[in-house]
Amino acid sequence: CTDYADIAFYKAIYYYNAKQYDKAKTCYEQGYSMFDGYGFKDKAFYADGNRYTTYKLALFKIASDITGYGTSTHINRAMRIIALMQDNTGGVYTHYREDLNPDSMTNVETTALAILAYTSQPRSGNNTDTSNHNLYYTIIGAVLAAGITLILLRRR
Repeated sequence: CTDYADIAFYKAIYYYNAKQYDKAKTCYEQGYSMFDGYGFKDKAFYADGNRYTTYKLALFKIASDITGYGTSTHINRAMRIIALMQDNTGGVYTHYREDLNPDSMTNVETTALAILAYTSQPRSGNNTDTSNHNLYYTIIGAVLAAGITLILLRRR
């Protein structure tokens, strides 16, 4: 949870669904601590030439909605950045710089996670029933599988 924001948010969701709320909050907060107002500065940010990754903003929103953690100010900022990363074709750019200019191409995985983030709704009250979120996991898995399949097909 301390090295990569996306892993921190995935684990926060996992622990939350496993009813391990202390671990969920710890991972969420560790991921959130990497947010600098523009994106997530984690190990991948530095390894990739100081480029932010758009899908991590979407995971931040989804994890916030599922767990109920987070503040609306930062979540709204993340969603505005995702909106800026949408291309006129409808796709969402995978990477961007601190000046909020895209620095990549669009892809289906990032676009799908952005759509999920926009359609995700915050958890209401103290309800810890997470059965409604199974659809999100199914879609995320399908999107990732489709992306891997596309990569493998392009290499042939």
